[in-house]
Amino acid sequence: MGITIKKKSLYALNLILLLLLVACQQSSENLNFKGDSENWSAKLNVVKTDNDKETKKFELQFKGKDYKSVENLEFKINAPNYAWGMSLIELNSTGVYKTHKNETGEFSTSKTDVIDIEVKWNGEVENFSLNNKE
Repeated sequence: MGITIKKKSLYALNLILLLLLVACQQSSENLNFKGDSENWSAKLNVVKTDNDKETKKFELQFKGKDYKSVENLEFKINAPNYAWGMSLIELNSTGVYKTHKNETGEFSTSKTDVIDIEVKWNGEVENFSLNNKE
């Protein structure tokens, strides 16, 4: 009879541990925003977790043939709940610039957001929007 009580206790303990593990798992939401203009294509990937954290990966690609001619490159991202940008950036050997940003708290991105992008280079400016591609 002692073994049965020990087995029941062990099963109960395993069940409790399993429930705790399931409850502690974080779920995430993956949002993919895309858009382009005459000379630029951009993607913004946002991974949201339950603990109010967002990881944003931004990719900006020059659509022209001579990416080496691009100088004084800068971009600005304007979303409903945040804005950020960078200046004096350089494209890689395939004409792409990539960056990522980790944020916590009120900087929340919604799947219905429209993200406005401004790109400046060589004295030129182009504005376009990114939309979520579900």
